[in-house]
Amino acid sequence: MMLTNKHRSQSQRDIKLPKLPKIPTSMRIGPTTRLSPPRNLVQNFELSSKNLITLTEKHDELNSNPSIGFMDVLVQKYSSHSQNEYTDFPNKVQKTKPVTFSWSIKRTYGNAPKSRVGATLTALGNDIYLFGGQSGDRLNELKCLKYDSLHWDTVVFTKDMEAPEPRDGHVTLPYKNYLVVYGGAGGFNDVLHTRTCSPLLHLLDTQSLHWKIFKPIGRLPDPRRNHGAAIIGCTIMIYGGIGNDNNTLSDLNGVNLDSMQWFTPKFSKDTVRPGPRHSFGMCSVFHPAMLKINNNEIFNLPAIYDEDYTRKNCGLYIFGGMNGERKVLNDLYIIQPVKKYSKSDKNLLRINKIEGTGRIPIARYGHSMGMCGKYIVIVGGRNDDLYSGHGQSNVDEIASFNITNSHWEIVDIVGVLPISCWGVACVSLGTKLLCFGGMNLSSFATNEVWALETNQELAEGFELKKKDGPIRIVIKRTTKFAPFS
Repeated sequence: MMLTNKHRSQSQRDIKLPKLPKIPTSMRIGPTTRLSPPRNLVQNFELSSKNLITLTEKHDELNSNPSIGFMDVLVQKYSSHSQNEYTDFPNKVQKTKPVTFSWSIKRTYGNAPKSRVGATLTALGNDIYLFGGQSGDRLNELKCLKYDSLHWDTVVFTKDMEAPEPRDGHVTLPYKNYLVVYGGAGGFNDVLHTRTCSPLLHLLDTQSLHWKIFKPIGRLPDPRRNHGAAIIGCTIMIYGGIGNDNNTLSDLNGVNLDSMQWFTPKFSKDTVRPGPRHSFGMCSVFHPAMLKINNNEIFNLPAIYDEDYTRKNCGLYIFGGMNGERKVLNDLYIIQPVKKYSKSDKNLLRINKIEGTGRIPIARYGHSMGMCGKYIVIVGGRNDDLYSGHGQSNVDEIASFNITNSHWEIVDIVGVLPISCWGVACVSLGTKLLCFGGMNLSSFATNEVWALETNQELAEGFELKKKDGPIRIVIKRTTKFAPFS
């Protein structure tokens, strides 16, 4: 009697397999076609009887009781071991080797500036310019440090009718042979009951020493202070800050210095907005050769990359700050132009939040940030939540983000350390970060120039000179809050 498929047992029922494509009769199948496995794989595949016995024993061990499920067997096996054997696993993982940075004092000469907070340091070739800041009163003096001789000079303007007013909380960026000053807060406005911010661009020709005021065409952004800005090519990108109405801003604006035109960029759909914030760090991370090119705007940058500077990690970085609800932040974002695949593609930017590995730095605002070698270095800052436990609000932790592997490094510091403070003026010079000024709840910093060396060979071979004293201070990142002295 013929059994139907309905009356057959499970093992006797027909198994419906997907239909395979018909192979043409003219097609030859042999060891060189893709349908057959590699010849060496077939010849070298061996399974000894010893391995078969081992597999059988493992199978019997896990399935000795057929009534118990496989997952139940695993639970019984691992619950019988000591709990510490597995909970202590993170401590058994090999830890990342710390990087070593070294602090040193640059002995300067000439007419040294007085210490201040909220100033800017800007490098143009071998000249380091210090502008603005606050030291009792707000300042608009311009000092120049010749880095090869470490000699300070006061820059005297031949025409100062269009020079910027005294201010702090501004940005100063280099462009060709110009210094570009934007934003910042001046004196208190009795009518508005707030510190007024400038909406103008001030450019100083460092060759003729002439200041000139520019008002680029296009939609003028809201005046602001304590904002962030970075330059790439002929484009300055400006983010956030505090407006004249004391509101925290969250807009991103750009200005093309070549055409002197403001623009508001458009973003890709997958953009993650950093949100309102002020007093944060912002810097450009691009190949050094690309930073020397100042004729291209941000949407038409040349593709210059290597093993350290890649398309994935090059862009404008934003870290930390304080948001509109007075929450102190420690998140990291990157702003990048979207790659164009045709001439019809629009000029778009993409903002991504970076989830780096390692220990995330302490949240802070009022810090300084610069690119040194392959590290984004973050110095100083303020966090008032620290005051209750340490009597100071300054953050003495130096944070270092490695762009090659997106890792927050553990930093060992050697040398004589400056006091930790906020409002420090910083500028990157290769693998060095030069710092000047700043303050904390106790005092202003000294008017000395400090250099933080991030090159590992130079930092690890650092030795204190006899005139600096016989001490050698080493502070690891785990000792975050050393007592203030």
